Amino acid sequence: MTWSIFAINWLELNNQVKADIAFRRSYANAHGPFLVWTENADQSGAVNFHTAIGGFLQSLIFGYGGFRIKLNWLEFNPSLLADTLLINFIGINYQNATIDYQVTKSQLLVKLTAVESSKITVYLEDSNQKRLTLKVGDRIVLKRQKVLISTELHQQM
Repeated sequence: MTWSIFAINWLELNNQVKADIAFRRSYANAHGPFLVWTENADQSGAVNFHTAIGGFLQSLIFGYGGFRIKLNWLEFNPSLLADTLLINFIGINYQNATIDYQVTKSQLLVKLTAVESSKITVYLEDSNQKRLTLKVGDRIVLKRQKVLISTELHQQM
């Protein structure tokens, strides 16, 4: 799990090279033929070591996905491994809104797929602080950048 957390932290510091090295080391603990994770890369320690698996998933979501959960918004600041063409994050639920993200080297596609209530408005704010209102089915294509997702609950009068 240590290497996964290092990858997240290197990405937070915008050091892609060191992040990629740490990320690749993070799954050295997965061993064939069924990719069972062990506590140590030499297969010693605990077998089916879920802590390492959790760290690996966190490095994908919070590292390369760049997701940060803030008090009033969800931040998404994606990166890609050097040899990766695209990554999809499907069904990310935030404040009762479900959103899909697709990241390529140059683009970010954001699609609002569901909202639990018609009383919820979902907003996307880009790196230029341009705020867009998202409707279910909307597909927003931007250059790859940090975006913020926020919601507003409208009370009935």
